[in-house]
Amino acid sequence: MEDYMIVQVDGYVKDRLYEKGSGHDVVDKAYSLKNISEALAGRIIKEVVVVPNKLINIKTTKQGAPSYVL
Repeated sequence: MEDYMIVQVDGYVKDRLYEKGSGHDVVDKAYSLKNISEALAGRIIKEVVVVPNKLINIKTTKQGAPSYVL
């Protein structure tokens, strides 16, 4: 059994969080990971998807990019 959660930024695996959970606490811990903070530098977080005890996916956009969907 896996004892970690996968952390993705825009669908790409960036790191693993060696704790499990489903709330804001695991998301805050994911933000503090070095690889995640580097991947988020200069980007705007649009959405965070959490699959409890399995996955955290952080969806972002570039700063200054238009925020509309075609």
